Amino acid sequence: MSRTTALAVAGWLAAAALAVAVGLGVVQLIGAGLTLTVSQPRSAAEVERAAPPVAASAGLGPPSVAPTDVAPSGAGEGKVIRTDGGTVTARCVGSRVQLSAITPASGYRVHDRPGSEPADEAEVSFRGNRRYDVRASCPGGRLQPDIRERDN
Repeated sequence: MSRTTALAVAGWLAAAALAVAVGLGVVQLIGAGLTLTVSQPRSAAEVERAAPPVAASAGLGPPSVAPTDVAPSGAGEGKVIRTDGGTVTARCVGSRVQLSAITPASGYRVHDRPGSEPADEAEVSFRGNRRYDVRASCPGGRLQPDIRERDN
């Protein structure tokens, strides 16, 4: 192989390596810009601080919190009702209940999703390996959850 051909091959290889390096750098830069806007999930401790748990009333399954832990729900923050199938955040608006968040646990889906307006009673069903029916009402302005666990 002549000296000219060897220089041409070496030049071509250097240009190709430079093009690949620049391409990878651009992809990394664009990818970093896209992922920086994604919010990070909250830790369990942050969730606990943000929304204290609410007790479950008598149902078919065991309650997730002691019934004495249910506090009156005012017009402000909601209370979290926890099940193994997911969580529901509810609050009382007078004697009516309003759900502000419904979050299924991993492996579960929301089967019945009520409207977001206050109602006399609200019910949500989480379905996965088991079924969890969560009902909430506000007799006398006090949040009253009812959790029922059953087989699908």
